[in-house]
Amino acid sequence: MHETDNTPENVEAALDNLARFIQVIGNDPELLQWFRDLERQTTTQRNNEILVMAEKIRSQKKYSDLSASLALLSHTMVFDALSQTLRECGYIQ
Repeated sequence: MHETDNTPENVEAALDNLARFIQVIGNDPELLQWFRDLERQTTTQRNNEILVMAEKIRSQKKYSDLSASLALLSHTMVFDALSQTLRECGYIQ
C-alpha cells in the first residue's frame, strides 16, 4: 500500500474528486450498479475491490489523484458518506 500525502492541496483534490464521483456515479447506470453491488458486499470484500481498482488506475501512471480518491472509499466513513449523499441526491432510493 502506498503512503498517502495528506497535505491540504491533496486533501482538497481528493474532496473535489469525491464530489465528482457523486455526479459521475449518479449519472452513469453501470457505475451506479457497481456502487450498489459494493454496498451489498462485506466491508472486507468491498475494500479489496476498491483498492484493486485504485491500484489498476495508479499502475497506469495516469489520474493519480483519481486513484487516491478512489482509495479513500475503502474507509468506511467515506464510503458511507458517499452512499448517504447519493441517496440524498435521489440517485439511490
